Amino acid sequence: MLAEKLDNIPFFFIIGRPRSGTTMLSTILDANKQTAIPIESKVIIYLYFKFKNVKLWNEKLLLKFYDATFQQPKIDTWIINKEQLKNDIMELGENATFQRLIKLIYLNYVSFFDKEAVAIIGDKNPGYSYVISHLKILLELFPGAKIIHLTRDYRDHYISMSKVDFEGNHLSLVCYRWQYSFTQVRKLMEYKPEQYYFLRYEELVQQPEKQVKAICNFLGIAYHASMLEYYKIKDKVLRVYPEELVMKYHSSLFQPISADFIGKWKHELSQKQVKMADAIVGEIADETGYKRLYFSTKWNYFFYILPDMIYSQLWLFYKKWYDKFFKQKEKKSGNGLMSKLYFSIFKR
Repeated sequence: MLAEKLDNIPFFFIIGRPRSGTTMLSTILDANKQTAIPIESKVIIYLYFKFKNVKLWNEKLLLKFYDATFQQPKIDTWIINKEQLKNDIMELGENATFQRLIKLIYLNYVSFFDKEAVAIIGDKNPGYSYVISHLKILLELFPGAKIIHLTRDYRDHYISMSKVDFEGNHLSLVCYRWQYSFTQVRKLMEYKPEQYYFLRYEELVQQPEKQVKAICNFLGIAYHASMLEYYKIKDKVLRVYPEELVMKYHSSLFQPISADFIGKWKHELSQKQVKMADAIVGEIADETGYKRLYFSTKWNYFFYILPDMIYSQLWLFYKKWYDKFFKQKEKKSGNGLMSKLYFSIFKR
């Protein structure tokens, strides 16, 4: 029976700040024949706010759910077996639940890697480590879901973030969000240690076989050495997605795992920048295993980072309520305007 089969497939989530290795880890795990891990999209969250009050599903609602699936942000980047998905949804009929329907979407995602019988479904999204209200929703929907929390040295993280257009190149903003994200995730997972796996990016790239084996054991799937050869799908990927876009954000995905990007901050950041980063992150650096060079407090830079703290909290407030009450695609939201205004005022 389809409903029973779906109930027996668990979920796991890969979270962590952007540019911390989450895409690399999700690709490694997608290379496993037992997993289904689509490209990053908050499809669960957006569909949840639209259908969370549905208790009894009928044909009309099921078709509405199917149509709504393809209106979600970034879903157009997924390769989906649409006909099979529609058939599966209609087969569920009155046995449908929101959780089962979500699993059908993920199971009908067409991966670049060969699959057998999928034993676990994965979802990688850095946003879940920052908009904690979203992570709480996921854990309410899938109470037994496992969380893999990936982090990276905040100073190297800043260097990587400064080269893309995700959050601007404000060192104080990036470090504040790094510290806030880690603290909130740890607080949420404090009472679910058996479902929580913490991993540093540095450990993953320095000991990939050891770390991936440990993660597979955590997820209850078999490890295969071919998982570490995930980068060999480059030609398949570039036949589907624009090379310019792929190489801009994920060029490292098409090369063997390398530890060459560890410790770049020691050569690329000024003493002042390191002092500020260490001060903003503070004791959390020690908790995550990253050694600070300087031990001044963030209050030394309070008036410098205050705009970033206020902006971050306003942005979180905005995301929480926008995602809840508005379902337009992200490209139509005011988030881009909000960030452009902020960065135009506080240039540094």
